[in-house]
Amino acid sequence: MGCPVCGWSGRAGAHRSCAICGFTGEKDASTWDRAAEASAACDVRLLLTDDESLLGITRGQLVGDWRHRASAGPRALLWRWANLALTSHRVIVQPVGGTEGAALGDAHVAAPLAGVASVSLSDADALEPGRTARVVVDLRNGQRIRLRASGRLADAARQLVAVYRTLSDSVSPAQSSPINCEACGRGLERPHAFCPFCGAHQGEA
Repeated sequence: MGCPVCGWSGRAGAHRSCAICGFTGEKDASTWDRAAEASAACDVRLLLTDDESLLGITRGQLVGDWRHRASAGPRALLWRWANLALTSHRVIVQPVGGTEGAALGDAHVAAPLAGVASVSLSDADALEPGRTARVVVDLRNGQRIRLRASGRLADAARQLVAVYRTLSDSVSPAQSSPINCEACGRGLERPHAFCPFCGAHQGEA
């Protein structure tokens, strides 16, 4: 039987809770298991460089399709669960195994902060507002990463987005990199997969 909150169907393990969202089966929100948060943080820290700091981390289900998965190897094509991390240098998506809830080795993809156009958040649970959040990361090359996090990980997602907005607000408009078509050089008001002026495909972030 899968987790009634996030849908994970793996083994709960020693904590007898969902390895993705930490749901324990109790109605009281205070009983959410923090092991899922700790696991996500430990897995992502293994990917950090010496001069990189972890600023935000959440875990959940990837929603929709994402072309970048193909660049991470055959196993990445089957990604359903993932850690989403914000560091001082980049945004990282790390696949999580569907059975044990552990990261799949060093398999991951990342985009530099300069390649991120925006990070937004919305409520994804109509019945219990606040319990599930959807994080959307828009890249400057037109690609989009969407992840749905539940329980304490939904709160972690809100904190991640808040930190990103703080970083974005600290950069003045004069310092922000403009979005220009790589072919014709025309300015774009937002990321596009294809330039609306000349139709040229925009390259990878």
